This record gives sequence, structure tokens and C-alpha cells, in this order.
Amino acid sequence: CIISSVGTEFTEVPKDLSICKWTIDDSKLFIVEDTMQDDRFKLNELVIESGVRFYAGMPLKTPDEHNIGTICLLDIQPRVFSEDHQRALEILAKNVINLFEIKKQNQQLKGAVKFAEICSKAKDSFLSNMSHELRTPLNAIYGYTEILEKTILSEEQKDTISIIKTSGEVLLTLI
Repeated sequence: CIISSVGTEFTEVPKDLSICKWTIDDSKLFIVEDTMQDDRFKLNELVIESGVRFYAGMPLKTPDEHNIGTICLLDIQPRVFSEDHQRALEILAKNVINLFEIKKQNQQLKGAVKFAEICSKAKDSFLSNMSHELRTPLNAIYGYTEILEKTILSEEQKDTISIIKTSGEVLLTLI
């Protein structure tokens, strides 16, 4: 467990020693109104050392039902946790998970956008190369038809050369 509090550094605690273990393992709201009255915690060194007397924790559960942590409230005084407080903690936990999911989806979208950009560049490169590769032989065909037009041809040959030249011009325009 990583425990943080306003104004303090992150502290790593073995899961088995932390109160959060009970929240994560139960997968539901876990409340201890007075740790000194609860046999699970009154001899717990971490609880005694920190002076924690009240704990309310809600698991952070992903949409696929995995607990990834807890959001909890601690106090050095015993407390009664009302139903309104419980609903507020449940809503807060859902909002935290929603924010995690949004961040995860944003990262996936960024990856998809990057992939789309790579595909678009590959398409542009392919089209540029293909355009060049098609224009080169078409220019040769067009050039040879111009040379042939300058030679002595029958009317039928002139018509055929004219069709070839016109078709080449259309293809070059398309490319």
C-alpha cells in the first residue's frame, strides 16, 4: 500500500499491515469506527504508531471488477460514519475510477491517432511513388506517339496514334 496524506511524503506499507487490506480484500465499503475497539487492529503496530482510530475505505474497482486500490478517510479520533458519508465516499471512489478510465481511453486515443498519422504518411508515400512510377512510362508512350506522328503514316495509323496520344494525356491528367 502507498499511503499519502496532505503535507507528507508517500510512504510504502506492506499490504498485510495496512487497514486498506480489509477494504481491498472485501471489495466493498469497510468502516472501523474505533480501531482500539476492533480486535483486528488494536494490536496492529501501524495503527498504534500512527494513532489512527477511525477508518473508512472504499475500493477503487475497475469496470472489469479488479480492485486497484482504495480511497479512504482516517482520523485520530473515533467517528460514526453516517449513510450520507458512505454515499459520498462511494461516489468519490466511482469518480476516481471514471477519471482513471478517461485517462486510459485518452492514452488509447492518442495511440490510435499516432497510428492513423503513420498510416496516412505511408499512404501519401505510396501514392507519390506510384504516381511517379506510372508517369514515367506514360511520358515515354506519349513521347513516342509524338515521334510517330512526325513520320509518314496512313490515315488509319494516324487515327490509331491519335487515340494512343489522347489516352496517354487522359491518364497523365488523372495521375
